[in-house]
Amino acid sequence: MRSVFAWLGLVLIWGSGCRDEPTQTWVFVHAPLALAPDADRLRVTIEAAGAQVVMREDPVSRDRELIANLFLVPRGGDASRTWEIHAELLEGESTAAHLRVAGGYEAGETRVVHAHFTADEACLAAGDCGAGRTCQGGRCVGACFADGGEVDDEVRHLARCSECERCSANRCEPLADGTECGCAGDVCQEGVCEPREIARQVWTGRDHACARTGSALWCWGNARTDQTTFQSSTDRPRQVEDARLNRSAIDMALAREFSCALWVASGAVYGRTCWGWASAGGFAMGPLEGVQPLIEEVEPTDDSIADIQAGFFFQCALRESGRLQCAGSNDSNQLAQPDTVADADEWVEVPGTYESMSVGGSTVCAIDVEGPTWCWGLSAIDSTIRSPALECVRAEDGECFEGFRQVATGSGRACALDGEDRVWCWGGNVGGILGVVGPERVTYAMPVDTEVRFASLAASDAQFCGIARDGGLWCWGANGNGELGVGGRQDVLRPARVQVDADDRWLRVSLGGPYTCAVRSDDQLYCWGSNGGAGVAGSWAAGRLGLGLGTDGSDPADRGIIDRPRRVCFDPPG
Repeated sequence: MRSVFAWLGLVLIWGSGCRDEPTQTWVFVHAPLALAPDADRLRVTIEAAGAQVVMREDPVSRDRELIANLFLVPRGGDASRTWEIHAELLEGESTAAHLRVAGGYEAGETRVVHAHFTADEACLAAGDCGAGRTCQGGRCVGACFADGGEVDDEVRHLARCSECERCSANRCEPLADGTECGCAGDVCQEGVCEPREIARQVWTGRDHACARTGSALWCWGNARTDQTTFQSSTDRPRQVEDARLNRSAIDMALAREFSCALWVASGAVYGRTCWGWASAGGFAMGPLEGVQPLIEEVEPTDDSIADIQAGFFFQCALRESGRLQCAGSNDSNQLAQPDTVADADEWVEVPGTYESMSVGGSTVCAIDVEGPTWCWGLSAIDSTIRSPALECVRAEDGECFEGFRQVATGSGRACALDGEDRVWCWGGNVGGILGVVGPERVTYAMPVDTEVRFASLAASDAQFCGIARDGGLWCWGANGNGELGVGGRQDVLRPARVQVDADDRWLRVSLGGPYTCAVRSDDQLYCWGSNGGAGVAGSWAAGRLGLGLGTDGSDPADRGIIDRPRRVCFDPPG
């Protein structure tokens, strides 16, 4: 079927279209198969110059995601004209989902826009955002869409306006200053949503997370062992009550069942506070048993801790001098003590001097000041074995690879950045999840299949994310819980861009295994992945996304999967 409409300076061809016009725009409308599977019609309304050009309603097939392609041509080839499309998926007499797309033309060019309905529950609840606005990432934003690529590309274009803007004549125009936006207490200022609480840092454990804002320390998620400082689980960030931590915490290590924080005074690290279940001596504060309240320990100032990280049941500390110490469980040689499986409740020295480290699961990797990168614990080459000692990461010629500047450790696998910001990976590669073309077990560092150059890396289990030089966030690896944030739950075999808006920039990212959290350059925190799952000893661990999705559940199918970034709010106390 093909129809042509011409009115108010717009020509619309619905269907295959004609590609002879030099100035034209193709708009492809997609809908996830899981969205409104009973929808039977698509209604499309198009406006130009502020007036309705055409409205039509057609049967729609829900056996594929591409449900419409619209070919727009301005009368007389006038590239200054603009348009807005309002698409509605209909179930009977009801509208199941809304999508608004606005744009324009470029003289002598074919523009391509792939716009997607969203199955995001917050967007479905929001309904129609109104003229010039559409729902994206769980909130209404200006509907001017980015474009690019070819007609047949499989891409996902996003709105390029903020939630404090409206698309008007293909321009992002600011809403009135003081307009409410985002979370409670946030307001629009000059087209930007100014957060009431500014997110500075985020740390993720397996089932709980904490974040530092400009005013306080917040934690949320599973509290079975009081690892959030609270005696009950919470599905939204809650301000920690300890005054010192709220005022001075600068770094944290989140294990499965305990947390530790470094705090400062007068610019130097003065202490470390731990809480939760001190299993296997992981506090590094001597013999402790059971669930512990906040326990404080003053650290020496002549060789203070520069970095602290935790695995499943242990933690490691890198000091200013390059000394590396670990404490807690040693069942997989996490403490670099291969001749014993005994746990340690005090710091144990790891041989060598190091520039940086990374802890993941039961594996540790660290970059030696002399150049090589060493790994120990559960082998970063073969996750089925316990490393007999420190093993250097090999190059293809069998020699120790030298020149990495940062390493990110997963479980039985790891990746690292070289001096040119290229990423290399090794270890378990079943299904190609490392992003390298190689065997299921990669025994030496191999380059990842990407042209992206990274400023930093993060890892957990079988997932990797990196912040690129330009601030873009890219993730790859296992994605069964949507933890990579790129949509869907299929494994991602090469770095893919994670986006909330068309021009996202990110500052920090932390991976917690089945979920991920990251701080964007606008000082807003986002999380995504699985909200909960089976915890220790069959307990239920939920609420770790901090999105208010609940802390109860009995069936893994109910754990709540959010497969794209969603804003986390720091609600005012009370």
